[in-house]
Amino acid sequence: MPVPKQRVGHSDQGHRRANWKAVQPNLFYCSNCGSPASPHTICGVCGFYKGKLISARFAKKSGYAAAQAQASENESA
Repeated sequence: MPVPKQRVGHSDQGHRRANWKAVQPNLFYCSNCGSPASPHTICGVCGFYKGKLISARFAKKSGYAAAQAQASENESA
């Protein structure tokens, strides 16, 4: 198993760690509710992704189920 020949000094360690930078996460705003969310994921507030309801867990909160029921009644009438 490889073993370092000499101890790594504080300066060398600092130079190596100089490239460890914190990156601010990218955010987009949900097209349905307008809350900030991570890109390429469903919205954590309303459960929509690309304009479609993905997670039924959020259906009651967003009122989406009631809106879909009314739309289907209007189409059949």
